[in-house]
Amino acid sequence: MSLANKINILVFSLILFYTRGVSQNQDSLISFRPNIDWALFKGVETDDTSSAAISTSLKLEVAKVSIWTGKARFKAYAVMNPKKSWVRINHASEVLLQHEQTHFDMTEFCARGLQQELNQMNLGLNKKALIEAVEAKWEQKLEQLQEQYDNQTRHGTNLIIQKEWSKRFSHS
Repeated sequence: MSLANKINILVFSLILFYTRGVSQNQDSLISFRPNIDWALFKGVETDDTSSAAISTSLKLEVAKVSIWTGKARFKAYAVMNPKKSWVRINHASEVLLQHEQTHFDMTEFCARGLQQELNQMNLGLNKKALIEAVEAKWEQKLEQLQEQYDNQTRHGTNLIIQKEWSKRFSHS
């Protein structure tokens, strides 16, 4: 790799870090949080029959790029969107909060899996399609887990199964 290419990658990385840092301060997403609480649920309830809903997603960032090899290191996060997360009045119980916490913990589990898989692949940023495919795979896995979880726990009302799922994805 030529010196000019290495400099271009370094400049690109610095711009990426700067713009991501600025945008993160301006949005309302919450990450790096081991425990959620009802105060974070600021959204408007929907016509859904559920008692609550948490909106989580995976966020992928480039942590660093080697100026010598062009290989990237990635960092993935679980994020919660408070404006899309809600709880019905008089339904905010500890049992329901634990159900929503496990949804967040599953998102964190998938974020760690995404990060680990991409970093083991030792890719450069020129492999955008491959990076996006791996990210899509983990987003699909998260969606499938969330659906299976809600079905098996009956949205947290089957306390025995709920406890099993919570233990499986507990961050502690």
